[in-house]
Amino acid sequence: MVINIDKVTKSYRVGSGFFLHGKKKIFALDDVSFTLREEEILGIVGESGSGKTTIARCILALTKIDEGRIEIQGRDIQSASRKEKKDLRSRFAIVFQDPPSNLNPRHRVKNSILRPLLLRGVSPQEAKERALEAMEKVKLDARYLQSFPHELSGGQQQRIAIARALVLRPDVMILDEPTSALDISVQAQILNLLLDLQKEMKMSYIIITHDLNVIRYVCDRVVVMYMGRVVEMADRNTIDQHAKHPYTKLLLASSPVLDPKDREDKRAVRWERRRMSTSKRPVT
Repeated sequence: MVINIDKVTKSYRVGSGFFLHGKKKIFALDDVSFTLREEEILGIVGESGSGKTTIARCILALTKIDEGRIEIQGRDIQSASRKEKKDLRSRFAIVFQDPPSNLNPRHRVKNSILRPLLLRGVSPQEAKERALEAMEKVKLDARYLQSFPHELSGGQQQRIAIARALVLRPDVMILDEPTSALDISVQAQILNLLLDLQKEMKMSYIIITHDLNVIRYVCDRVVVMYMGRVVEMADRNTIDQHAKHPYTKLLLASSPVLDPKDREDKRAVRWERRRMSTSKRPVT
């Protein structure tokens, strides 16, 4: 077991007007528990504000929890010393949402990839070798290291973001909405790349998304979050075909049907066809 999250709670106090700390308490996370296994792809799905990103920040000890326990390979990261936290974080890499905003527009791609390594004390020569290796893994020519972010397409920018994470040689990669800013055809390429890398490097993934089609395609297990709570957790087939919680069913119903032949509930498609045919009737 790589990560064990046990009854984690995180709340914020809010006020009104000029008061910065009011009496009202809002729970970003409320009694959240789940695990991440070795070489597993775990999907965390939910709408905006459900607590998906907050739990990722808590795993990295970037946000302090109120109650509960977060263990990384058996070590409680919240009570760890600064040095221990640094060592534990070194096993993680993050691919942020919207790569263009996370790549310095004034720096070449090479600098963006090398900087995390140089900050960790890796020699310039080894850092360059790792950068070339990562570019090969994400299937980009080494000449793109000399490019600026604005010279790249959305798919190429996402591959650069993945390469920047790979140079750290992590055990766990956290991906926040990895396909949200990409075209459908490019999304499939990026997801296939992530699957290939996961098998090759034997990493574990945490994929944070609101897109159930991403979950269906790559994830082994799914955690469904709603208003800071885990409302359902199961393998992807069980979630897709035998969801129990009303919120999960609502997410499934609102997810685009890419291939209606593979879905048991074709009623939504039939209803849409009926609505379209009715709307075309002449006005009398």
